[in-house]
Amino acid sequence: MTFYLEHFDPKTGQTLGIVAQDPDRRVTLGSAYKALVAWQTFRDIDAGRVSLNSTLQATRATRSIGPFFSGPKTIGALLFASIKTSQNTAADLLQTRAGLAEVAAAARSLSPCNDVFLTTRAYWSAQAGLLPTVFPVTTRADGVTRAARYFALPFDRKVAQAAAIVSAAATVNPDTLEAFLDRWLTGPAADPRIDTYLHNSSTPAAWAQTLKRLYSGADLTPASNDAYRTLMTNGCCIPDPDPLHERYWGLKGGSGWRFLVQTGYVERADGTADVYVYSNSGSSVRSAGGMEAQRPAVARWIARNIQALGRGPITPRR
Repeated sequence: MTFYLEHFDPKTGQTLGIVAQDPDRRVTLGSAYKALVAWQTFRDIDAGRVSLNSTLQATRATRSIGPFFSGPKTIGALLFASIKTSQNTAADLLQTRAGLAEVAAAARSLSPCNDVFLTTRAYWSAQAGLLPTVFPVTTRADGVTRAARYFALPFDRKVAQAAAIVSAAATVNPDTLEAFLDRWLTGPAADPRIDTYLHNSSTPAAWAQTLKRLYSGADLTPASNDAYRTLMTNGCCIPDPDPLHERYWGLKGGSGWRFLVQTGYVERADGTADVYVYSNSGSSVRSAGGMEAQRPAVARWIARNIQALGRGPITPRR
């Protein structure tokens, strides 16, 4: 488990307290990276490149795992689906519309530790061993070696390789992708290092600093910033009952086979704020459903740490 929680003054930027456990270890972001894709979309809206009423078309070639839709959908509807229900197809459409290179460059501009290059359909297809021409893997060792080589590529070459993986993934049968993936990730070829190297990733400490920038409003017009912040209140997961009585809580989680991520940004009534990133990667729980079942308990654990941090320096509370 890795964790980073920072209590700070958003007006001055002063750090008021930190709770951390292995915060500089690289981890998969899971669906938490979709907060960045949404932010980049609002930047494009401000630049006049797209509007909330613009439409994108979902096709068989763009469908990812999980719930999906068909036909045209507005940018606004896709944003909501990507955050509220974490719909992979919606996030993939938004990311490819914004541009793989543009999203990757935006992520790196916020922290050199951020690695956001691939769509969900692309990295799941590669990890399932379904892209033999661009990412051939048949064994655990193959997967770790090729994922590590991909991760180590310089930025421009990585953008090109990511584009090739995304293009190849468009030929994968979306009806069988999840079954192939489940068989691969619950079998002997699974390795959390592949998640770390191949998926979109960062460190808890670096992603927390990224979130501070996304929620700051520094890069968006007031209208887009308000819309972005409202959108992010639909993410997962606030504990029930909510013990913090916060003024604002924006959040985005992610989960999959053997990993769970929860991230968020909290503004307190006294004007201070908290940002956090929790990651459980390489869990002994192999099923995606089993990891999702941990969300409520993790949300309560995070809330207890936020409460305790307001009273002074602490170590992570169990």
